Amino acid sequence: MNQKELFIISLTIFLTVIIWIIADLNHLSHTEQLPKNDPRFARPITATIDTEIFNQLEAKN
Repeated sequence: MNQKELFIISLTIFLTVIIWIIADLNHLSHTEQLPKNDPRFARPITATIDTEIFNQLEAKN
């Protein structure tokens, strides 16, 4: 492989990486950003457990 072939291969790889970066930045600038979090969905979940159900299940066993 002579220097001319090595130069062409290196230039092709370099240009491919540069075009890839530009395309990625372009895609990033045109994508829609996620909306802000709704405070209604950020509240903790409160659950109550009725222990009477467990007692009834144990009685069936």
